[in-house]
Amino acid sequence: MRVDIRNDSLKFQEEGVTWNGLNPTYKDGILTVNTDFTEFKSDFDATAADYCKPKEFCQLVGSTCKSSLNTSDPLYELSQQICGNIAGKDIDCPLFQFPGPTGKLPGCIGFKITLGNSTQFTADDVNRRPASCCFPKTDLWNVAMSPQPIAGACSDTVVPTPQFCSPACSE
Repeated sequence: MRVDIRNDSLKFQEEGVTWNGLNPTYKDGILTVNTDFTEFKSDFDATAADYCKPKEFCQLVGSTCKSSLNTSDPLYELSQQICGNIAGKDIDCPLFQFPGPTGKLPGCIGFKITLGNSTQFTADDVNRRPASCCFPKTDLWNVAMSPQPIAGACSDTVVPTPQFCSPACSE
């Protein structure tokens, strides 16, 4: 399904939405859903192009977002970095055509799980979570930490002493 995120009503759109990249398995009372987003690549690519904004700052050149400023502009280098490294890179909800005259809007991808009748799924109050465990006190985990300079200044944050306990997780 897709979720319209224009406001906090979060309307779900199920009709006309398919996703072949879902691979659910159910074993020993645990549902595992493996996902493959490959079929949405064109949606993400189109959204990345649409997110190459603001137009006064960024422009799409081929499939790459670049600065739209003149190279002599003092902000050119900064805008080149922002447009090339940030604009359109972190897409959570690719564009989707919702019903009506709205045009394409961001629509988060999701799926729903429908439980069957009570003879198939019964809450038995059994905790099926794995037992908790501790990180082992080995060279891999017991690493000395020290404050590092941040933007030219040293941090005065106290680095906590590592704490380990038993039993350790199996490696």
